[in-house]
Amino acid sequence: MLEFLIGNHVIDRCNHKKKIKEGFADNMSDMPIFDVSDTNAVVALIVSLVISFITAYIAYKCNSAENAGVKFLITLFAFFFSGLYLVYYFIIYIILDAECSGTKDFLKSAAKVVKKGKGRKGKR
Repeated sequence: MLEFLIGNHVIDRCNHKKKIKEGFADNMSDMPIFDVSDTNAVVALIVSLVISFITAYIAYKCNSAENAGVKFLITLFAFFFSGLYLVYYFIIYIILDAECSGTKDFLKSAAKVVKKGKGRKGKR
């Protein structure tokens, strides 16, 4: 989520500096923080929100056995820094095969159910 907002702000700043050089804008205070009329920005915001909520859910489920304060902080971190948390989750829980403290690899068990469903049709 924060990655999206920072990227959007940097792009807006660059575009606004171009307008100042070309003589279209007077100062930086005229610059909108988020332009709702830009459909690409709105779609990117919606996708970013969906990814952030999914990442927060993964963090919440993975740390469900933790203390309520710790669970809240990790979920909040995962929501705002979803890109970093997803890289962390991939390295620790997928590559290094560690187990979540809440449930035993709920994402891996979901993947196994999908694989079993595909394999049963051909066997008899």
